[in-house]
Amino acid sequence: MFKKIHLLILIFVVTALPCTAHAAREYQVGVSPPLLDLGILERGEETVAEFFMITSSTEDLLVKLRATRGIPDFFSKQAYSARVDEYSEEDASSWVIFPSNPVVLSPNENSIGTSSGALRGWRKINIVIKVPEGAEPGYHLVSIHSAPYVPAGTALGVNIVAVSPVNIIFRVPGDAVRQGQILDLVAGRETVGGRTVNVFFKNTGTVTISARAENVVVYEGNSNTDKPRFSGQHYILPGSAQALAVVFDSDEISVGTHEVFSEVDYLTSRASKSADVTFEEVIHAEPSASVIKIPGSSMPWWVFIVPVVLFFLVIYSRRGESQKQHKVP
Repeated sequence: MFKKIHLLILIFVVTALPCTAHAAREYQVGVSPPLLDLGILERGEETVAEFFMITSSTEDLLVKLRATRGIPDFFSKQAYSARVDEYSEEDASSWVIFPSNPVVLSPNENSIGTSSGALRGWRKINIVIKVPEGAEPGYHLVSIHSAPYVPAGTALGVNIVAVSPVNIIFRVPGDAVRQGQILDLVAGRETVGGRTVNVFFKNTGTVTISARAENVVVYEGNSNTDKPRFSGQHYILPGSAQALAVVFDSDEISVGTHEVFSEVDYLTSRASKSADVTFEEVIHAEPSASVIKIPGSSMPWWVFIVPVVLFFLVIYSRRGESQKQHKVP
């Protein structure tokens, strides 16, 4: 236990941000370890993981925990760079269960002095990871974010240093393949002041991948548009196709057929394709003259007339029946 505390202190001193001399009360909150490598987790398996939160606070802190999809920048670390080729970008954040949330981080009676200040509280945080039966193969990455705050009315003038996330990585058995191809380039519907190129990209692998169309160029004769365009990023499931929409200004592309080139970046590789795309002039249809509408309304005129006619027909029929009854001796 004593060695574990010393290890936590060392990690805290190395990773904690320095205190600001101008703050009245600034409490640092750290996590240890910042990475949990859980190895291989089978489908349907539940496993418990734990990490520590450490604080210099003299007040009780509430800590709200939240799981999110991990970010690919994690694999820029040399120790994990080789695993990106088997990385599934399936959102595994819903697989994380917090037995207690929020948790209370309270100061201990015996504080420990360090060069960064006194550590007054630490607490073990337990989480449960439940892998579903339909989980994709490959490495999964989840980030646990901790948001500490002082309960309302208990302290004023307190500044809490942000907490770094805890990354959790594990592998689900199976053949993880990251692969995709561009199926076609097609002109999309014209938007306000813009022409759209849809880059249809298919995930031909076995894991979810994120993809973005890049360096999309429309060639007109011997020239091309002034600069390449990009699409937004989309997560694409295995076997699924997605239209990656890229918008150009209308005055950049004339009506007709032009060669279009596009690349698609899906983190571990790139695909490219050129195709002839036909951009047609958009004809805005005028409303039919046979349909007369009331000004300020989108409904035809007869919608308003029919109820009035029916009303007078009912009045007329009732008056006729009344006159017949008076003629009866």
